[in-house]
Amino acid sequence: MKTGFTLIELLVVVLIIGILAAIAVPQYQKAVERSRTAEALQVLGDWANAQSIYHMQHNAFAYNINEGDITLPEPGGAFEYELDGDGVNIAILRAERASGMYAGGLLAIGVESDGTIHKGCQNPADKTGFCTLVESAGYSLENLGGGSNNDKDCPSGMVNVDGACIPSDPR
Repeated sequence: MKTGFTLIELLVVVLIIGILAAIAVPQYQKAVERSRTAEALQVLGDWANAQSIYHMQHNAFAYNINEGDITLPEPGGAFEYELDGDGVNIAILRAERASGMYAGGLLAIGVESDGTIHKGCQNPADKTGFCTLVESAGYSLENLGGGSNNDKDCPSGMVNVDGACIPSDPR
């Protein structure tokens, strides 16, 4: 008598492995996205604190993106960072998701001269869920561009951050 596995037994094993992979891979991708987004949110928060301190010392915001006590990650990572604002009344840092599942997702943080910090999130144009992912990581953000907290319509090319219209793309 021959011993070994039958074709049916092998197919059942392959089927079980396929089902486990179909469950595990999306969960892994979400965990990676959450991790990369949490890193960007940490950078934004550190930058806002550094800007507040810089403004208290110099009565103006640092307009060089790496000026102050924080250096932003090098270009080419998961997020691309861009500084905007007038340098006196408000400083804004945007972090746009450069690649991955939520490419095009936008995080923004603004610091006003009185110390008020505004935070915002915008889903990519073709996909939802980015802002939900951000909030599931434990961060409370205003939802830009159509969220339930967005009660002020902004002109084209502008997004709502805590009721203030800021440029969505400073280029």
